Amino acid sequence: MSKKSSLKFGLIIGLIIFGMIILKTEGRATVNSDMEVLSYTKPTSAAYELQARPDTTELINFVNLIIPDQLSRYNIPGMTISVVMDEEIVLSKGFGRSDYLPPKFVHNQTLFRIGSVSKTFTAIAALQLVEDGLLDLDTDINDYITAFQIPETFQEPITLRHLLTHTPGFEEFPAPVVYAVPVPLTLEEILMDNMPDRVNPPGVISSYSNYGIGLVGYLVQEFSGKSFEQYVEDEIFYPLGMNHTSFRQPLPAALLANMSNGYYDDITEQNFEIVTLPSAGACSSTASDMAIIMMTLLNNGTYNGTEILQNTSVEMMFSKQFLPQEHMSGVGFGLYEFYPNNVKAWGHGGDTIYFHSNMILFPEEDFGFFISYNSYNGVYAKSEFFNAFIETFYPYSSQTPTPMVGYDKGLNQFVGYYISARRYYSYKEITAYTTDEVIFIVNLSSWFETSFYIATSDGYLQFSNIDFVQVEPDYFREASGVYDYEMAFVRNSNGEVSYLYANFMTSLVANEKIHPFYYESGGVYAVIIIASSAYFLSMLYWAIEAIIDSRKKKEKKPILQNISKGLVAGVLILNAIIIAIFVPMSSSKILLEAETISDLGGLIAMPIIVLVLIAGMIVLSVLSWIGIGNTERKPYGKLWERIHFLILIALSAIFIFAFAYWHFLGY
Repeated sequence: MSKKSSLKFGLIIGLIIFGMIILKTEGRATVNSDMEVLSYTKPTSAAYELQARPDTTELINFVNLIIPDQLSRYNIPGMTISVVMDEEIVLSKGFGRSDYLPPKFVHNQTLFRIGSVSKTFTAIAALQLVEDGLLDLDTDINDYITAFQIPETFQEPITLRHLLTHTPGFEEFPAPVVYAVPVPLTLEEILMDNMPDRVNPPGVISSYSNYGIGLVGYLVQEFSGKSFEQYVEDEIFYPLGMNHTSFRQPLPAALLANMSNGYYDDITEQNFEIVTLPSAGACSSTASDMAIIMMTLLNNGTYNGTEILQNTSVEMMFSKQFLPQEHMSGVGFGLYEFYPNNVKAWGHGGDTIYFHSNMILFPEEDFGFFISYNSYNGVYAKSEFFNAFIETFYPYSSQTPTPMVGYDKGLNQFVGYYISARRYYSYKEITAYTTDEVIFIVNLSSWFETSFYIATSDGYLQFSNIDFVQVEPDYFREASGVYDYEMAFVRNSNGEVSYLYANFMTSLVANEKIHPFYYESGGVYAVIIIASSAYFLSMLYWAIEAIIDSRKKKEKKPILQNISKGLVAGVLILNAIIIAIFVPMSSSKILLEAETISDLGGLIAMPIIVLVLIAGMIVLSVLSWIGIGNTERKPYGKLWERIHFLILIALSAIFIFAFAYWHFLGY
């Protein structure tokens, strides 16, 4: 394997592991794996070197080559797939088993849990109500909700547009999304009792939100007068003839007979998973039914003469309703965009614990496919399938990027650790729905294990040992041009680099720059301890000296020297207070690069006061050396005392450095 291939392989594996840690930490499953990495691995066979949509024969050969191999390598019992082209189903079949005992094999009417692909149906339902004038995309959702209200944490209200694009600014949902048994609570009760904190103004960054889509389902339910499950059946599934698709949990008996079992990483059958926010991921469907919805979307909302959505609404689903950065992929309604190897595609991924799915649409080519695997390991297989498909039929053409003028200047502003915005922002105890039993404790330190580091190297940014060159301000491409990797940085309102997006990660989740307080601070702590110790020992010596002088009734020190000692005491005490306040604060909340101490309660006054005291120390030292105020114009005190004070002033530079490094000075 060449060095470049090794680097690429390492990046892909590292990012996949990163995404899996985010999604499945401590056995907690979310309904989607949209942290999945859209990096592009080479297929197992290089038999196809096409650069256009495959024809039916080529596609079937590809599927028959890769799928059996995947099921074997990943120990996956079964999967299902459908492909549509030009308003026709060209492939709809199953591979492997849906049940082991008695043995049953997957076919195109076998139901699989499709996880967050369900959100596409939720978006369609919401847009139908927008078309009917019952909902509006840009109205404060609090105007629609009567049973409870979303806190007005920020001046800007949350709207349906924000919910559909995952930009409402919520932290992660503070309750289980996938449950082993039905929850005896209404959707309204779940939403009201488990409301996540608002941590960002709406519309600023994307942060995948199951709770947000749960709210969309609730609005559909409230304004249609039907349960969400009934509404999608009446207005989407039945009109289209999707008779083997349902959001109901558990499934009706007629559908349950064809439901595939889910598996972990062996052949042990698992329980039917209950998604506690149905509109976020409760749908069960078949390859054949998913082919119908793909053809409907590719045909502007109409299938077999039945229109479920107007053309303008479908266009909104396939358009950039939220664009994090002009060079990055956008987020539509119920779909998100990506450009693998410069091929325009839209789609949605979906994951429960045991089922892993992808629906990928190529609207410009009137083509799409749906895949779903019935095992925990399917999370790897589904990404591999997509990557192999892209590399086989749409191989990347190497393009060496042209660096911008001054591409190597100011790179330090991008350097640092970045962490997913889809997370908890403070300490949480996650409890069961019907008891106070704590089933999971959110340990903030575990989130740091999922962070990644951006470094500099000879005028380039470096990520996972791959160099990126700046081709436009804040926009970087892989330097050699061999790989289709791009990174873009987004600044906050103060012009500070705050967020990172990349085309090998999803556009649904921003990556936030972590406050430097959390990393590479070991050396800073060490020198602070040295300086503080010198200050403390000096104060201790002066205190003992004062006691002795008092007992011997010696003449008091000049006021200039006493003030100097008071300044030293003030610097030490204020530093201790700052650290004592900030350390617990940083342990209860992950602070970000753009956050200064002023954002955390106005404490910026303390380090500024320390700077004033240090300046006072410098002034008094100068005065003591030239003897200002001394009738004989002689320096105050003994020579070693003045040198001692100079040493303390020199050590104070350590405090200034620490304040600057930790952004305690207001930037």
